[in-house]
Amino acid sequence: MHCAPTISVRNDARLAMTAAFHGGGDNGSDPDSSARHARSDESLHLLVADDSNADRALLAAYLQSAGWSAVMVYNGKDAAFCAGSERYDAIVLEQNMPAMTGIEVAMQCRRQQGPNANTPILIWTASDLTLLAPQVEDLPRVDLAAKPLAYRPFLDWAQSSAAQTRRAFRRTR
Repeated sequence: MHCAPTISVRNDARLAMTAAFHGGGDNGSDPDSSARHARSDESLHLLVADDSNADRALLAAYLQSAGWSAVMVYNGKDAAFCAGSERYDAIVLEQNMPAMTGIEVAMQCRRQQGPNANTPILIWTASDLTLLAPQVEDLPRVDLAAKPLAYRPFLDWAQSSAAQTRRAFRRTR
């Protein structure tokens, strides 16, 4: 398994429009807001794991419109491998993936104390969040979200979570 970025296009207006189309009208999808995210001081690098091609494509469009890069993987086993191999600014995991669930990957990241021991993790799912919440309440910096993710709230989560991680990482170096 090689964890090379699979998306890294910067500020492509067509992708911003794709994200807006998939996100719908009233859920915070605003192609103009991608410029605000793309102008941030640093580009973000995320790990995204989801077994749905459509969901990976949606998140890829969101990330590309913000000018960020990502490694996109299909299952939990590959996500765990990549999370143990390289530091990311944020990690997005679908809960119900083959090989390992999103929660199992998050638990492994926290237990191993590797490069992503403190990286913010978003677990997104079509499942009932109230059933998953007790499973992640003791995992630091793990958030849950229901599918589908809205464009602007997702980018805001990634940017603010990554900014907190980067500040802490700089203080410890």
